[in-house]
Amino acid sequence: SDSDLHEIDDSFERETEFSSPEEDYLDEIVEEQRGGSPVLEDRRGNSRATDVYDPSTSNPCKIHVSSLCIETTTERLKKYFEQYGEVVDSVVMRYSDGASRRFGFITFVEESSVAAVLGRTHVIEGKTVEVAKAIAKASIGEESNRLHVVPLPLEVKSEELKAYFEKFGEVTSAEIIYRRGRSRGFGFIVFKTREGTKRALAARHTIRGKIVEVRYAQPKGFESSSRRRNPPP
Repeated sequence: SDSDLHEIDDSFERETEFSSPEEDYLDEIVEEQRGGSPVLEDRRGNSRATDVYDPSTSNPCKIHVSSLCIETTTERLKKYFEQYGEVVDSVVMRYSDGASRRFGFITFVEESSVAAVLGRTHVIEGKTVEVAKAIAKASIGEESNRLHVVPLPLEVKSEELKAYFEKFGEVTSAEIIYRRGRSRGFGFIVFKTREGTKRALAARHTIRGKIVEVRYAQPKGFESSSRRRNPPP
């Protein structure tokens, strides 16, 4: 459920050295995986191709919003965050068939708006969402082939996770995260090549009947709203 996803993500943010939001890989998505590239929905609700979206540099006024309700539009996302300051750009990421990828970006005029957003819990259209500073693609570095998979059914083992993702490319590592012998509902996959990574990121995933999200695993130090709300001891 949505509440389970938030609990897993929140626990993950607090207690591991990686944070989880997807980042700016979309200009590199492999088109043949879905018969077309993902698109951006602009503030007027129109679609535009991802190749006009240049994430090559970090913007201190830009935030990443994940775990969105599937019905949330760019306009609704923008309207929500305008309470924290003037918004100059907003997008909800979508597949070429129009389905939401359940994350997007907001760019404020003032960096102080970002600070205000990161210090609060956010519920948009009844769904608790995760908010983090947007990090440019170049910041991902050596972790670019390491992906975070969430929320996983608790019965899934590392071997099954690896077997599932091998259809996208050679998998060098598959790991389920446990605490006191019980799965925490998320794990990591590492591909040998960038091609495998891109194919996995481009596809939709269902494991044991459960829709799961696949994202870049961000390096230690990535700051999110949940980390701000729950600082480590």
